[in-house]
Amino acid sequence: MTAAPRRMSVYSELDDANLIEQCTGGVRAAMAELFHRYVNPVHRFVEGLRGTNSEAVQDLVQQTFIAAFGSISTFRGGSIKPWLFGIALNKTRMYARGEIRRKRKLTLLAQEPVHDADTRLVNRQQLDDIRRQIAMLTPKLREALVLIDIEGASGAQAAALLKIPLGTLWRRVYEARQQLRSLMSGTPS
Repeated sequence: MTAAPRRMSVYSELDDANLIEQCTGGVRAAMAELFHRYVNPVHRFVEGLRGTNSEAVQDLVQQTFIAAFGSISTFRGGSIKPWLFGIALNKTRMYARGEIRRKRKLTLLAQEPVHDADTRLVNRQQLDDIRRQIAMLTPKLREALVLIDIEGASGAQAAALLKIPLGTLWRRVYEARQQLRSLMSGTPS
């Protein structure tokens, strides 16, 4: 992956420390400069970890920079490249764990006995009903439930992603499950 040609700016003259300071202040041009400065090394690093799946590599590089800009204020000095590589490594590991879970689910689905058309229709209708009931939850409860119960995220991962304390996450999951049970049984909560 080669970074697109860009116009030189005031930020292209800054050293990494000053560039980070500008990024911490939310200066978009500084963020663009940081991206252009490190996108190729991060891409090579992720490509080395993920191999030839170029779509996954592109997604992981983007996720790396999104996470980096979201947590730039936590950067404590030193060289920026190892910090970006650490973020990329974490994103790649999370992707790999998700990929393993998806493959396991597909394997389990492939091992399920084939049902007749009527059974498949009933199962699809039940699934559609559950999706509609989940959609009726408040966004905060729905986010917590989907991350934990559907996507299989750990509590720590989900809490970090939602930027809430772990206790708050589990309270939301509990409330979402209670409301979902109530919706599914047809009784008010």
